[in-house]
Amino acid sequence: MPTDEAIDLISTLPRGSLWRKSQLEFGELSEVEEAVCDVNDEIRRFMQLYATGSTEGASLMTRPEHLRERKAAAKQATEARRRIEDTEWEEV
Repeated sequence: MPTDEAIDLISTLPRGSLWRKSQLEFGELSEVEEAVCDVNDEIRRFMQLYATGSTEGASLMTRPEHLRERKAAAKQATEARRRIEDTEWEEV
């Protein structure tokens, strides 16, 4: 199969397909899984609102993009810490 044709086939795979999930470190949710998470989030917000009068602080479902963001933030913090530690500071 020509490479262009294979790329075209891969690009038409639906969200959450096994191949697309395998290409991302934390996977990918299908449209159905994303909808289930959205419903779950709304239920959690409603429960928080009922209990406290506010939706603030409601725990939401963790999605793969949240995990990617957390990992990127941790990597950035580690890099900043390394730069600070490796810098030779002069007293003023």
